[in-house]
Amino acid sequence: MNHSTPPRALLGVALLAVCTSPRAEDETLTVVGKRSQHEEVATATRTATPAKLVPQSIESVKASELTAFGQPTLSEALTGIPGVNASGDTRFDGVTIRGFSASNDFYLDGLRDDMQYTRDLGNIERVEVLKGPAAVLYGRGSTGGIVNRVSKVPQKGQASSVSAQVGSFDSRRFAADLNGEAGERVQVRLNLAQEDKDSFRDDVTSKRTLLAPSVNWEITDTLNWLVQYERNEHDRTPDRGIPGVDGRPADVPIESVYSDTRRDFIDDVAQSTRSRFTWDINDQWQLRQQLGYTTLDSQFDNTYVTSVKGDKVTRARWQQDLKASSLTSNTEAEGQLQTGPIAHRLLVGLEQGWQDRTPKLYQNANPIPAGNLYDPGSLPTYDGAMKLSSDAHHRVRGVGLYVQDQLSLGDWHLLAGLRRDDFTVTSRRNDLDKEETLSVTSLSPRLGLVWNPIEEHAFYTSYSKTFTPVGGELIGITPGDKNNNLDPQHTR
Repeated sequence: MNHSTPPRALLGVALLAVCTSPRAEDETLTVVGKRSQHEEVATATRTATPAKLVPQSIESVKASELTAFGQPTLSEALTGIPGVNASGDTRFDGVTIRGFSASNDFYLDGLRDDMQYTRDLGNIERVEVLKGPAAVLYGRGSTGGIVNRVSKVPQKGQASSVSAQVGSFDSRRFAADLNGEAGERVQVRLNLAQEDKDSFRDDVTSKRTLLAPSVNWEITDTLNWLVQYERNEHDRTPDRGIPGVDGRPADVPIESVYSDTRRDFIDDVAQSTRSRFTWDINDQWQLRQQLGYTTLDSQFDNTYVTSVKGDKVTRARWQQDLKASSLTSNTEAEGQLQTGPIAHRLLVGLEQGWQDRTPKLYQNANPIPAGNLYDPGSLPTYDGAMKLSSDAHHRVRGVGLYVQDQLSLGDWHLLAGLRRDDFTVTSRRNDLDKEETLSVTSLSPRLGLVWNPIEEHAFYTSYSKTFTPVGGELIGITPGDKNNNLDPQHTR
């Protein structure tokens, strides 16, 4: 018996044969997205050192990668990094590193930036997360590590760009990165951003603006001056989430909000001015001086849940007027020398800091009537009198002197460092007419050894120590508190 093949089937077989026919001469294999294992980082040693030669865990992530799917807060953006979790609330950035709070261990270009606000990443080139004790170069801090933002700087030949992002819930962000040159030796850069967005939560809104100009002046072939300014304003509706019932969120629609959205607000204006002088004394030695001044003006009016009993929820209303400032000076000398077969990279630094914080808090003078947990839209509004809860003024003075040597001999690299810190905090409660001053001194060492037997891999061991004095996290103490006499916390 003869069987014929339909023409349509023959056509399909022919097309399949053509599509699957090997054409080696037309094939192209392209590999993209490979990150160098030899990327240089500055946060771990305050020198340009390949990450694999640092005897400590460090992550360096480009800001463009952190913001590729939107413009989250800094703490939210970092949650993709192993060992880092977001812990900030609606008022400020906060992270935990390896389970330890690092909410006061933020830095900008190596200068302390521990104020309570949310940070925009529009003027940031990359973010470096150093895990573990970092006191040998940065002074007081937590056990988990530090987060250092490295800002964008003017460069010759840098292209300009303009971008727009739109998303759900009327999210809109427009940004510009403008670059230019004013002569052979002067480069300028301007970063701008405007962001407006609502939320899947009822009546929760956010508005953010960024202004960040910078100028780089090559005064001579060996002397350079970089000046940067950044103004970050963020106005938003506070939202502390859904109350818990029996260890779980209350069974209410996800868009339910328990703030008083018709009135509640958080308004922050953070400003930073930074100067960096760099002098190449010769081919082996460089002297640099950084000066940074940061201010924060923050107000909030927030009504939030304080307790849940049955189907009743109780709230409190708080207001705060906060002003803070920080002045930091850092002077460093870095040099390279040789002693026989051993290469040295030396670093000597002096850091001085002055911080000032004046929070004034008010709370509702009379109780707010309880409301229905399952009907947040009907919760009572409190427009009554407010009473002063606290009126404080905190001042911190810190001085740190440090030295570091990076020694290299073949495949072996030794890192040794030591820092001495003098820390003084003075707090005054104006409402109680009380004042107290504490002073502590601490030494923070580090010793690390790296073995780099093959190009792609390195092995290290290290010892380091950090310290956290009383009043050194969110700066300030309570005058007269017996815990003020506790020794600083040390971690090894």
